[in-house]
Amino acid sequence: MSLPGPPPGSPPGPPSANYGGGMNMSQVTTQMKNFLKNPLETPMAIHWFGMSFVVVVLLWLITYVTTKINLGKTNCDIIEEINKNTPPTKITSSWTTSVSPDYAGKNLRDFYIKTAYNCCASGQFKSDYVSMCALKNVIKQGVRCLDFEIYCVDNTPVVGVSSVDIIGVKQSYNTLSISEVLKEINNIAFSETAGICPNPKDPLLLHFRIKTNNVAIYNILASEIADNLGDKLLPIEYMRECNGTNITKKPIKDFIGKVVIMVEKNNVYNSLPLLYESKNMWELTNVTTNSVFIHQTRFLDIKNSNDIDTITTFNRQNITLILPDLSASNANYVSTVPQALGCQLIAMNFQNVDQNLLTYNELFEKKQSAFIPKPNELLYTPVMVNMPPPVSTALNYATTRVGEGLVKTTI
Repeated sequence: MSLPGPPPGSPPGPPSANYGGGMNMSQVTTQMKNFLKNPLETPMAIHWFGMSFVVVVLLWLITYVTTKINLGKTNCDIIEEINKNTPPTKITSSWTTSVSPDYAGKNLRDFYIKTAYNCCASGQFKSDYVSMCALKNVIKQGVRCLDFEIYCVDNTPVVGVSSVDIIGVKQSYNTLSISEVLKEINNIAFSETAGICPNPKDPLLLHFRIKTNNVAIYNILASEIADNLGDKLLPIEYMRECNGTNITKKPIKDFIGKVVIMVEKNNVYNSLPLLYESKNMWELTNVTTNSVFIHQTRFLDIKNSNDIDTITTFNRQNITLILPDLSASNANYVSTVPQALGCQLIAMNFQNVDQNLLTYNELFEKKQSAFIPKPNELLYTPVMVNMPPPVSTALNYATTRVGEGLVKTTI
């Protein structure tokens, strides 16, 4: 049965407007009334809130990605700005170098040496960047011990960083070619051009912590060192871990204008450190850390040690390298703690100029040198033993005649 239409002769009704989605004007009006009564329960509200959420997430994601992409440049801008406003080093001044007569007769172990941890890190040690600007920054500040983490990427040694001490785990977004890094070191760390390096004649210690079990990486690293720094390497008597002798007791004058190659002794292969599987790298190594002559430890291990006397005694005749605690953060520790124990290589995060770094820099700024002699009470003093008195002739074991006219007897 069909519904009756309008009576004959009645005026036509308004057209039935369609507003999309199959809704006419009355339906839209109904939804608007419902929205005003219960705004969170209508399809329109759900649609708009959903769209708003998606837009917010997309905007956040775009901002996050853009920030991360630009983080490396931002880090370098911060480093440059810090150096402009609060320069920790008077670059134009003539620093006292280890050539100074004041240092004559002192050995390598007798100095606090300005040291940078992960010297290519421009920010944090996880989800961040390594950069040449960070390397230039530490050299410009007179640092003369540079610490690196070496990784294997595409069978090539590269510089990266990580917040964990696990072989092969690199947490920086990018890497730097070791060839380019060594080339830059050769160009600027020994440059006498004003404003580049305040102490180009000082010894330069390079510390490599190699985070791979690929022996080939050791050999490639050795080749890159020889190619880029060959004329600055120590003579053959200092090769192969200084031929088993204690390099730390060698006079500082032997290292002027030279590079000291230090390699962390950590990876073990067939019960031997992996370094010894690489003939080429071992040939170039002047000293290993984590070894009998150079101990390597983290700050908390020193701070919480109950054997202070043993540490101090060791540092009189050897060297200790202090690294920051493992963390993604680049916050610096209190350097005066290991300093009081005579630890010589106190590695700091130079990309973060906090109060602890300022205190550390002050030690070297006062003397305008990267090599600060340790106080006498922390130096090795040989114990002098007096010569014994001559033995009485009456007590010797020579042939002796007994009596006159008696039977001659020898004793």
